[in-house]
Amino acid sequence: MLSDTAPRRPAHNAAQWRKRLRRELQRVGASKVSLYIDGPRGIARLRFPDHAGQFSMHAGEALRLLRSVPDGAGVQKTVNTIAGT
Repeated sequence: MLSDTAPRRPAHNAAQWRKRLRRELQRVGASKVSLYIDGPRGIARLRFPDHAGQFSMHAGEALRLLRSVPDGAGVQKTVNTIAGT
């Protein structure tokens, strides 16, 4: 989760961030995740189906975490990885 004291960096080219994150979500088997990029704040918001709450973090951090998840790991493994931050 994103803390209120975390420095916020703009995420230029929000469409490109969304494309990269969507590609990683498909790779890990979590393609039905709702994804929103807040470009001016640099925040990615991910909402997983059947899971309460929403995960918010810098778009670059979200990409780094998704890349650490093995191919085809599925939604639960992805949620566990992101929630572990």
